[in-house]
Amino acid sequence: MAITFSDTIQLGLYILKFLFPKRTSTFGSNGRKVWSLLSLVIVLALIAEAAIPRLDISGQRFVAFVALIWSFAYFLLVIAAIPFLTSQNFWPNPARLAVDTLISISLSIMSFSLIYRIYEIIGPDQNIAPSVRDYIYFSTVTFSTLGFGDFRPATDARMFAALQSILGNLHLGMIVGTAFFAAQPK
Repeated sequence: MAITFSDTIQLGLYILKFLFPKRTSTFGSNGRKVWSLLSLVIVLALIAEAAIPRLDISGQRFVAFVALIWSFAYFLLVIAAIPFLTSQNFWPNPARLAVDTLISISLSIMSFSLIYRIYEIIGPDQNIAPSVRDYIYFSTVTFSTLGFGDFRPATDARMFAALQSILGNLHLGMIVGTAFFAAQPK
């Protein structure tokens, strides 16, 4: 039995209804939902690509930069803009903001780990190439601004590491802001 284009559309609509059962009345809210869903798909694709490292993405550099740009755009338009929209007429849903922030964190970590695979990191044993897990670990530690010191970015990757640290701090602020919204009465 062949799957038709119509079947694919129906499946996509079913998934959207499952993920977003409640309809909202505003165009902006629905747009955020689409951004979140697409970002989640990108995160899952990057995780799948990392789980199968032998699977080589043709044009890996292009894919990495598109994922990174998408990560920034998602953070700015879906996460960072929400507190500025807060007013008497709009109060963000803290649970939704928390989920969007977690998607943004995952997207950022996975996107930067792909960038580090292109521009390299230097491990404790410089004769052994880092594994895919090492790149994800380095990206996570850099994002959290923890920096254990066991890995460091190669010269070409330093600006990316600095940028990711700044983005990690901004995400931390969003997590605190989400807790603030959850604790405040409407």
